[in-house]
Formats: sequence, structure tokens, C-alpha cells
Amino acid sequence: MKDAILDCLIQGCDKKARAKSNYCTKHQDLDARERDAAEDLRRGPDAEPEPTPGEAEVTPLVIADLQSRSDFGARKYGTRLQTFNGRDALKDAYQEALDLCCYLRQRIEEEERLEQKVTQLEGRVEELEGELDARGERD
Repeated sequence: MKDAILDCLIQGCDKKARAKSNYCTKHQDLDARERDAAEDLRRGPDAEPEPTPGEAEVTPLVIADLQSRSDFGARKYGTRLQTFNGRDALKDAYQEALDLCCYLRQRIEEEERLEQKVTQLEGRVEELEGELDARGERD
């Protein structure tokens, strides 16, 4: 924003045009583009869009899952997870995190491959529709 104000002052932009915002519409638009570009750089090329309202709140689902896992552990081991239980929690968590990475990458790969297959099928449908149109056999 300071750059846009400075540009206005250096270029002698109309004082009336910058009376309310300290800089003219031209530089205000430039400033907005600069902010957008900076935000894009900050977020990175693979950035997800800002979230929109969804259908279900996730935190209560996680709490229910935690309770279910705790109940499962109590049934399986006769006790809930305890501190100083003879296991190395850091190693256990690390191994679980590695498993999680594998599951996540598996799902990403499956979705990418399914998307490719859908795109191929859409292309084939278009080809077949073109053939039907050429023969005059399409409704």
C-alpha cells in the first residue's frame, strides 16, 4: 500500500482522486493486484482455496472416534492407554505416522488415476457421440 501511495505522489495523481484513500483508483487497483500476487506467492502453487461452509462439523466426529478407539483399547488390552506403559510412544507414533503417509498417498494416487480414467471415458463418449451424429443415429 505504501508503494501505491508513493507512486501517486511521485506521478502527481489528482488530489481529488486520492482524497479518501490517499491514492488514486489506478494505483488502488495496482495495489490490489500486488496484494493478490503476494497472497498467491505466500500460499504457493498448490494452495487450496479458502474454505466454504460445509455440511458437518468435524471436531465432534474426531472426539467420537477418539472415544471409540479408547473403548477398543480398553476391551483389547484390559486398560486404556497409560503413561509409562513400557512402550516407546514416540516410536509408536512415528510408525503410525508413516502408515498414515502411505494411506494418504495411496488415496491421492487413486483419485488422480480415477480422474484420468474419467477424462478418458469422457473423451471416448464424445468420440462415440460424434460418430452417431455423423451417421444421423443420435437423438
